[in-house]
Amino acid sequence: MSQQKRINILILELYSQVNSDFERTVADLQCDHLLMTKSFDEFEESLQFEPVDLVLISAPSSKKVLLDKAIAISNENQIPYAVISEEELDLENNPVLFRSDCRDDIDQLIVNQGYKIINTELKPKANTTKNLIDDSIFVKINQQYKRILYKDILFIKSDHVYLEIHTLKDKYLVRSSFKDYTEKLPEDQFYRAHKSYIVNIDHISVINQADVIINHVHIPISREFKAFITKSIKT
Repeated sequence: MSQQKRINILILELYSQVNSDFERTVADLQCDHLLMTKSFDEFEESLQFEPVDLVLISAPSSKKVLLDKAIAISNENQIPYAVISEEELDLENNPVLFRSDCRDDIDQLIVNQGYKIINTELKPKANTTKNLIDDSIFVKINQQYKRILYKDILFIKSDHVYLEIHTLKDKYLVRSSFKDYTEKLPEDQFYRAHKSYIVNIDHISVINQADVIINHVHIPISREFKAFITKSIKT
């Protein structure tokens, strides 16, 4: 019988280079708790102190010894695991998922462990980067992904190659483009108010001639956005 809570996933990332497809897959995973580790000390410590239902081991062929050790540790702790790589690996009785295209396979692993993927289809729509969790996004902080509810986001500010995500309680700095985040956010809630700002219209408290105020912060607006928001208020 499928459980209603999301799965707890621990990732051991043995690659030194970033793979944007794999990072996007990780950020979109349906889980209650997600932790990415880069060393065996972190990996073993997480297994000891964190609830873990599934281990994902992302490793190149050059680190076969470390990969075998991670598999042994998972087996010792009786935790299901999957190996993810960009190369073919000779692992007896252990299928290897391709690192750049493993989303569907990981979803199936989650289902196979008796967990239900909530509010999403097993297979995402083609050619989309929209977050599959329908009420939040995940922001990478150090080696962890923190879940942020859409309703808690006040506005997003562009700062060169980074975005500042301002929420009710905190501010997060992520390396991303407006385009990527625009595709993830609900279209009826978040709007490009200015070339450097995306705002959550639910948090606008004041509309002025040249700006709006959200949580006491004055945010500049374009003429197009001002016309849109003014028309929306009148209707």
